[in-house]
Amino acid sequence: MIAISFKPDYNYDLGYVLGTLYGDGSASVYQNKKGYTIYALSLEVKDYNFAFSFANALTKVFKRSKPIPVYTWKSKKGELYQVHQARKEFILWFKSLTYSDLREMLLFNTDTARGFINGFWDSEGSYSGDCLKADCIDIELMNILKEVLDTLDIGASLLGPYFLITNWRPEGYNIWRLYILKEYHVRFLKEIGFRRWLYD
Repeated sequence: MIAISFKPDYNYDLGYVLGTLYGDGSASVYQNKKGYTIYALSLEVKDYNFAFSFANALTKVFKRSKPIPVYTWKSKKGELYQVHQARKEFILWFKSLTYSDLREMLLFNTDTARGFINGFWDSEGSYSGDCLKADCIDIELMNILKEVLDTLDIGASLLGPYFLITNWRPEGYNIWRLYILKEYHVRFLKEIGFRRWLYD
């Protein structure tokens, strides 16, 4: 068994990092061409403010004196913003988390829960035409999020599954959709701080 030395401080920034990693971010372990094991945290998005928020939260979680940078590069998809960090101890800890661990962490640490929902919503959420929602293929994770929103007194409705076919998944797949009830939109913004709503 691998000893895990990372000891988290349960706060908003840790929650934001975790919510992003369960969304658009990734925590990868792989072998490079020379046979070395690489531990990599990464995020690649079109939204600079999202990338900056993730980098800023990582900087605080890892207690760095210098801010973690956001890199810019041009691709066929347009301009992208990237954040990269090699953090073995954190990734081993993250990979060890079960859904039971995550549920307990979020239900008993309000600031961590608020940060998690913010990071996840910045990844998977949207706000359009008075519809505030997030989509996900993982029903177990969505059930946890619904329970956490309930504890924060933010009304939400979990619906699905919806079957989708896309160019990158032509075989089709199921998603679940978590809606914030309209009368709770302002409370969601105050409690969670959905960043995309502020900048769009």
